[in-house]
Amino acid sequence: MGDTPPSARIARLDTRTLHVSDKTNWCFVRIETSEGTVGWGEASLNGAEPAIEAEVATLAARCAGASLEAARARTGAAGHGA
Repeated sequence: MGDTPPSARIARLDTRTLHVSDKTNWCFVRIETSEGTVGWGEASLNGAEPAIEAEVATLAARCAGASLEAARARTGAAGHGA
C-alpha cells in the first residue's frame, strides 16, 4: 500500500461525521498504522451514520494490531492498487 512499510500494523480505525446541512451528513473513516501513516476514506450514506459508525467499530476490533495484508484478508477489502 504505497510507501507504508510491510511491517506496518493497524493502530487505529475510526469515524468522523460532519453535519453539512439539515439534509446532509458526511461520514469519513480514518485509519492509522503503527508507522504513523494516516489514510482517510468517505463512507457517507445519509441517515445511516450510526450503522456506519457501528460497522467501523466492529472492523476496528477485528483488525486492531493486524498487518495491512491480514486486515484485507479479514475484511475482503481490496484497497487501492489491488
